[in-house]
Amino acid sequence: MRVERGEVSAEAVIIVPVVFLILLFGVQVATIFHAANIATAAAAQGAAAAAAMGGDAISGERVATMSVTELGGRLNSAPVVHVGADIVEVSVRINVPRIVPGFPSDVVRTVSEQRELFIEEADR
Repeated sequence: MRVERGEVSAEAVIIVPVVFLILLFGVQVATIFHAANIATAAAAQGAAAAAAMGGDAISGERVATMSVTELGGRLNSAPVVHVGADIVEVSVRINVPRIVPGFPSDVVRTVSEQRELFIEEADR
C-alpha cells in the first residue's frame, strides 16, 4: 500500500486562491452595482428638483450632491445639469472602490426629466 502524503496540501494550494478570486470578483461586482444604484437615485432626485416649478440647475446639482453624500457614495466630479426648455438632464459620476484590478473606477448615470409647466386655468 502506497501512502500519498501531502496530496491534500497540494490540492488546497490550488483551490484556495481560486475560491478567494471568485469571492473578490463577487464583492467587486456588488460594489459596482451599489455605486450604480446610488448614481441613479442621486441623478433622479437632482433631475426632479431641477424640473420642478421654480427649479434650476443649481438646485438640481445641490440635491444630487446631497443625495450621493446621504447614500454613502463619493462623487468623482460635480453633477452635470443641463436645463432645456422642456427637459432636464442630470449626470452623476460616482467613484467605485477597486478591489480587483481591471474593473471600472467610476460609474456614470444620466436621468432625464420633463419640466413642470404651469398652465393658467383660462388657458386649459
